[in-house]
Amino acid sequence: MRADLKTYEHLVKNESTARKYLLGFCWKNQQRFCPRCRSRSFTKLGDGRRRCKRCGYLYHDFSGRWINLSRLAPDQWLRVVKLFELELPASAIARQAGIAYNTAHRAVTVLRMAILAHGEDAPSLLPIMMGRGGPLSWGGRQGSDGSWEDPVFGLTFRDGGVMVNVIQGCKAEDLLGSAAEKGRHGNVLCAERFEAYDSILYSGFNRLAVGHGKNYPGDRGHVNGLEGFWSFAKERLMRHHGISGRYFPLYLKELEFRYNHRQQALFDQLCRFLCGFVPSSE
Repeated sequence: MRADLKTYEHLVKNESTARKYLLGFCWKNQQRFCPRCRSRSFTKLGDGRRRCKRCGYLYHDFSGRWINLSRLAPDQWLRVVKLFELELPASAIARQAGIAYNTAHRAVTVLRMAILAHGEDAPSLLPIMMGRGGPLSWGGRQGSDGSWEDPVFGLTFRDGGVMVNVIQGCKAEDLLGSAAEKGRHGNVLCAERFEAYDSILYSGFNRLAVGHGKNYPGDRGHVNGLEGFWSFAKERLMRHHGISGRYFPLYLKELEFRYNHRQQALFDQLCRFLCGFVPSSE
């Protein structure tokens, strides 16, 4: 659903209702366990927190999860998620949710990180984005805010989905590595003419170098499906009037997610991602 407004208004009517809704994504069958060692043995403290009997870790219901990386209350989080689903910028989210701009900006960054964490290329991107100077750093050196100069590599699948990733450099071995990781054995890899793709022929892929708008037998060499994504992405990126280089991969993975789920409502899925464990805490 693009959560129907009645349901949404019920969820955000108070913090208790919102908290109950979000906890439904956190604990299967309400079975709590320690985020560090996964032990189900704990001592419950008077303030609602729990102390693990195995490792001694002190935790609450949202510990170790993406939702815990911002100081928003549950009802505020649901408002942010809804407004993010509707593709509002952080400035508009701040106004409509009644929170500070910096708080809204951090919240949508957390959401984008949670989306990235569920992507197939999360193992390679997350360590970079979560490191010192990354988008969620509280302090210290913030890294470069310059323009992003590395090329973006895209794959389209028969079901209409896409996968996009930033490639460090544009050498043949870089493209070959990305294709080998993301392509499936026996697939036909369709690409616009570019000399680096010649190497892909020797990796076990069948390759067709094609030009814009040209169709080949069985429609196997048509790249215009991917251009539908580029148009989708370009339109949305232009709304931001420039994006910092260190945030660009997050926007890219958000757009991949939105495009691949463009016929679906995103509210519940975003809440599920938000309530997932941060990988380093698992």
